[in-house]
Amino acid sequence: MSASIPFSRPACTRGAVGVIGALPRRWLVGLAAACFVGALATWAARGSAPAPAPIAVEPPPAGGRASLHLSSVTMDRWHGGLRAIGLARNVGQATLRNVEAVVELYDARHRLRGVESSLLEIATIGAGESSPFRVITDDRPDIAFARVRFRHLLGRAIPTRM
Repeated sequence: MSASIPFSRPACTRGAVGVIGALPRRWLVGLAAACFVGALATWAARGSAPAPAPIAVEPPPAGGRASLHLSSVTMDRWHGGLRAIGLARNVGQATLRNVEAVVELYDARHRLRGVESSLLEIATIGAGESSPFRVITDDRPDIAFARVRFRHLLGRAIPTRM
């Protein structure tokens, strides 16, 4: 003998499409408007962030025949840090591998205050080819300008011109 248990729907689904279907239409419109205003305020706040503050970049000292040409380099204060972004082009005849961009940070009295480096984004740069680079470090309020140089990974300097 088997007993059957009658099935009944849960109270939240009886006579309604669901919780949202049970809400009055004006509440739904108000909820949608609040979400839209919140999203718009978030987008506006992101767009009103302060623009990055530029830092002067001086050319590297002249010396020897240049193997790299430094172009479109910018350095600025951005989101609590310092960032240098640029492009290095191999103007020599030899292929360069594992090149580091080295940023030297100076104060207003031309005293070296820090050095930071990062590998170029493209590991091997043939003659005439370019690679972007980006060096990011913590911000220091005493930094007035920077110099960008290049070197082989943990090795000797590569002559550079701007």
